[in-house]
Amino acid sequence: MSLLDTNDGGAAGAPPQVRAADAAYFRRCLALLPAAYTELDNSRMSAVFFGLSGLEAIGALDREVSPAQAARWRDWILAQQIAGPPPPPSSEQQSEQQQQQPRPLPCARYGFRGGSLTGVAFDPAGSNEIVPYDSGHLTMTYTALASLIILGDDLSRVDRAAISESMSFVSCEHSGESDLRFLYSACAIAYILNDWSGVDKAKAVEFILACE
Repeated sequence: MSLLDTNDGGAAGAPPQVRAADAAYFRRCLALLPAAYTELDNSRMSAVFFGLSGLEAIGALDREVSPAQAARWRDWILAQQIAGPPPPPSSEQQSEQQQQQPRPLPCARYGFRGGSLTGVAFDPAGSNEIVPYDSGHLTMTYTALASLIILGDDLSRVDRAAISESMSFVSCEHSGESDLRFLYSACAIAYILNDWSGVDKAKAVEFILACE
């Protein structure tokens, strides 16, 4: 699957030597970044998205990323997921009110972190281990989902409910994620998951117009 129509020129229509140089650059971004980029360690997911989407845009993804490599990338991305707790098991003893209670999701807690810097054990199934200062991030969640799609993942291992419930644009009173970049990320997540319950559309439109 290509994100671009490569029959109309553009990056994929560039001379072969240019495409090869571009592919080498994006491949390098996926393998090893210069020391100057150390500060990106907590947002490594965005660098992964940059490299993968760049290869896809120039039509080089299938050539530069083998199926085995794609599987490893999918597992790494999914290992950065902070999944919500499983829903409580239903039982005859539980009241209807208890069964209808939403899962206890702390503000902006779930989704995808930017990388493995918190030291959580690697697990492609994601983690709901409580680690201090560890939480999902709107933009990292967006780039994680987009990267998984580029890699051909069906998102079946993504905790959609936890993401939608915890990603509201105004996710908490003191959230720092309150500009158009994060609104875009929230809307992109909602579109990918086909679930807009985490976005207050009226407030989003009001905020966009206020930025004019």
